Parts: sequence; C-alpha cells; structure tokens
Amino acid sequence: MALQAQAPLSAYTAALARARVTARMVPAACQQIDQVQAAIQAVAQKQLPHRLPRLGFSDELIWQHLDDCPQLSEVGDLLADFRQVMVTSFGLWHLFTMRWVRDLDKYLGPGNRLELMAGNAALARYLPRTIATDNLDWHGQDNEHPTPWTPVEPLDAVAAVERYAPEVNAIIMAWAPDQAARDVAVVQRLATLGWRGRLIVVGEKNGATNSAQFWHRVPVRLVYALNRHHQPFDFIRDRVYQVGYFSNR
Repeated sequence: MALQAQAPLSAYTAALARARVTARMVPAACQQIDQVQAAIQAVAQKQLPHRLPRLGFSDELIWQHLDDCPQLSEVGDLLADFRQVMVTSFGLWHLFTMRWVRDLDKYLGPGNRLELMAGNAALARYLPRTIATDNLDWHGQDNEHPTPWTPVEPLDAVAAVERYAPEVNAIIMAWAPDQAARDVAVVQRLATLGWRGRLIVVGEKNGATNSAQFWHRVPVRLVYALNRHHQPFDFIRDRVYQVGYFSNR
C-alpha cells in the first residue's frame, strides 16, 4: 500500500481513501487517515491545518487487529509517506498548525519578525508582521520549484540578517538544512551586529535539521509556551528552542 516517494498527490489521496476502507474496524487508523486528508485539503488551499495527527501504530495495536485488519502495518507505511508528500507536492518540509502560530505570535509580542530560510513561507503567511526570506535555490531537493504562499525576498540567511536585523525584534529559523553551517553563520553575524531580540529555532536537536556545529556550539533552551501545542507528527521529533545569546527573556 505504500507509494513511491515521487508518487503524484492524486495517487496518494486515492490510496488514503482505499486505506480508510481497509482500516474501517480500527478507530485509531481512521482518525489518523481523516486528519491527514484534512491537512492535505488545507494545504492545497494554502491554509495551515488546525491540528496534525501523531502518525504510527504500536505493535500491540497491529496484533490486536491482526484478524479484522491484517493490512494495518501497510496502512501505517502509507501514513508514514505524509511528510514526503508534503515535500514533493507542496514544497513544505514541515507543517505548523494555526494554534501553534497563534502561540508564537503571542510569545513574540509586538514588533516586526524576520523568517530566515523560509522556503514557501507558509509560516510567514500567517504570522503577522513577518518578512519572509529565502535564497530559493532548491536545486537537488526533492522539490525544486518554489511556489511561495506569500512574497519571499530572495536573500541568503546571512544577507537577510544584515539587511533586516535592525528592523526586527524576533527572528525565526524553522527547519534549517543540516548540510551546511549557515545557521552558525547567522548566529555569529547577529552577535557581531550586537542584535537583541528573540531568535527562535524549530528543529530536531542532533537530528534531521540544522548543522552539527549549531547544536554543538550554540546554546539553546526549550520554550515551554511554544512546545505546548507544537505537534511533531512522525518519527522526527522536532521541538521549539530559543537561542540564549540575544535575549534575557
């Protein structure tokens, strides 16, 4: 039941519909499928979902339904393709919920915000007073064709900091790539500029996001107010951090 990574969106949604029938006797599976379908429908309209599922089935659940749903493990494999479908079909490596965006807006308070490496800028579209920046060089990525949700200024992260840091009191780096140390360069440049504000990082520590140098060298702390409603939805356990250099709050 699992699809190839590059399967078109229509094939994935059709497979979800079939899986919904296959797993009709498993309420937990039906709930996850329904939530994935709702998220896809929202994103297709350039809207953020209101909630995200926690994808996956325990071995206990699979054994419990071995007779009435012997394909439950395959349904789980299909749901595990959700993130890849978001990347290939929509150019989104991560999804936020509207509830979390409201938390972030409240936490950051008044003033302008800057999003670095914003990608298709789904977050910036819904976070007020946010300048979205990205160099939009997606060559070699699973999706090479940006389709921004809101205007994105074509700037490298360091160039964006040099241009806009004096105008903002909050900077967001969400799901920075792990291949290069541009995240460390951003922190170093902000320190050189003497910038004061909140630098928010969304990522998986020592995992799928950001450079190894960043996690090793940059002091970060978890922000409770921003993790209450932050929803990792698959095996990647990203969380929300604040870099300690630039603010005493």
